[in-house]
Amino acid sequence: MGPAGLASALVASGALQDDWLAVYQAVPRDMFVPDRIWRGIADGTRQHPVVGWVKDVDAWFAAVYSDITLTTQWDEGSHAGDGVGETLSSSSSQPHVVFSMLADLGVEDGDRALEIGTGTGWNSALLAHRLGAENVVSIEFDAEIANEARENHREAGLSPLVVVRDGRLGYPEGAPFDRGRLCPEPPLQLPHRRQSGRAGPPGPPPGRAAPAAEPTEAGPHWAAPT
Repeated sequence: MGPAGLASALVASGALQDDWLAVYQAVPRDMFVPDRIWRGIADGTRQHPVVGWVKDVDAWFAAVYSDITLTTQWDEGSHAGDGVGETLSSSSSQPHVVFSMLADLGVEDGDRALEIGTGTGWNSALLAHRLGAENVVSIEFDAEIANEARENHREAGLSPLVVVRDGRLGYPEGAPFDRGRLCPEPPLQLPHRRQSGRAGPPGPPPGRAAPAAEPTEAGPHWAAPT
């Protein structure tokens, strides 16, 4: 499909809106996907076998620019084989979900955004390009994943702040925030937000795609990490 083909599909579906199209083009997904990935299956319940950039770059690229979730880590990093692991522990979320939820956030120039669950760093990079890196903070519990996301950000020329800590602690050092994205298990109330923030339900469990709920005025919207 390629970047342009995926963009066309996302625009046609209504997920990728005009104000995010230039951001999509400027922050390519392939810069935030590791060499080895497991392609999700549409029903969200299973994974295809591993695809490696070194062994088959064309298959890897095709997977990256498909509208599917990509598993990037199993079993907290302890799984090293080509087969699927026991527990999915990090992923690059389905692009349709990513951009649907970004649209629902309703960000405006000058907004400050807090993300809980950095993952590959793609979502925080998209926000950083749109809002400015100084206005985006992302919290990640896994130090190795956080370091990989920082490297991805660096290579993309972006520098949102990635903090390693329990997401339930929030980031009071940078409060208040206008918008927030979160994928907790169980759901958490995002701290340190402005009263004008929006709210929504938790994002889908890892590997599952679900449409974003309508935002309300009660708090920030939550979404899957990417």
